[in-house]
Amino acid sequence: MLQKLMDSPVAWLVLAIISVVSFIIAIYEIVKKKSVKELSCYDSSYVIVKNNENSISKMAIMYDGKEVENVTISKFAIWNSGTEMLSKENFVDKIFFQARAESNAKILDAQIIEKTNKNNKIDFVKSENGSLINENTVKITFDYADKQDGCVLQLLHTGKGSDISPDSVIKGGEELKWVNKDHYNNKKRIIIL
Repeated sequence: MLQKLMDSPVAWLVLAIISVVSFIIAIYEIVKKKSVKELSCYDSSYVIVKNNENSISKMAIMYDGKEVENVTISKFAIWNSGTEMLSKENFVDKIFFQARAESNAKILDAQIIEKTNKNNKIDFVKSENGSLINENTVKITFDYADKQDGCVLQLLHTGKGSDISPDSVIKGGEELKWVNKDHYNNKKRIIIL
């Protein structure tokens, strides 16, 4: 019976078709895995003042002439963790990353404190009045980000670190990937929080 099957041209044709289809599927999967559009983020927050508690009774904590009860510094390390260079056209509304204050928190100040590549022009999207903070949201744009390119965004805000809602949407790419401290510390990168 096996000899009959080996002598049949139909069996050889089916075997050849299966081999070609398998080869095409394997190549497709390899190319698909190589081409990943992904942005990773690691965040850390440090409470500076909580409920205006301080050991000096006559001292008030002020920002821009106004008393604040809670002050937190939140830092976000954001980088291209995919396999492809990303350009602003890859992002919805050409926004690389944005952070919004929720739960009555207010963003007081925003700075990009570290960039891995000065040439990719990572910068804030300014509002019509020139402010970095628009409707309690900070937005960052850029020209391009090669693999492992990124920045560290530092926000000074009221409330807790969990009151800041970060977001980034890549067209046809992966969702914003959150990285834990162990994973972040094991990576060799220029960005340090």
